[in-house]
Amino acid sequence: MSGHHGLHLTHTGHEVEEGLQLFSVRSLCAGLGFFGVGGLAGLSLAGSSPFGIALALLLGMALGTAAMVAVAAAVRAMLRFEDDGTVRIESAVGISGDVYLTIPADRSGMGKVHVPVQNRIVEYQAVTTHRDTLPTGARVLIVDVAGPDTVVVVPDPLTATREVSHAGH
Repeated sequence: MSGHHGLHLTHTGHEVEEGLQLFSVRSLCAGLGFFGVGGLAGLSLAGSSPFGIALALLLGMALGTAAMVAVAAAVRAMLRFEDDGTVRIESAVGISGDVYLTIPADRSGMGKVHVPVQNRIVEYQAVTTHRDTLPTGARVLIVDVAGPDTVVVVPDPLTATREVSHAGH
């Protein structure tokens, strides 16, 4: 699915449906359990009153419904925290990394880079369109994805600016 301005959205986990799933097994079990507890409490509160059954039924329905809503809301909230953890190479575009194995100039061969993606360091094969070879330890910026495990890199412009300013001092 794609949105405006080149934004691409991918499915990364369970869909969290709008609304509450009141008739799930979890919600129904909680509702049935609390219906029983509420009914028992209503009978003990009413004692031998002629309204005992009605009070027990009302209290049971109220507690059962509240339990169903509470469990459905809790499950929905927990599903929002779920993540499949899959590292997606597209997430690396725009991130700076370090050259691990020298990258030959002008896409004439492959090297490797280490990049922090989704809270972990990932190693990708890398090519460059730059005219110079990028040596081990050089700071690079990932600008594109060339394959399922290959990124396109250029020298990191922020690092290059700092190196030029330090050389002039």
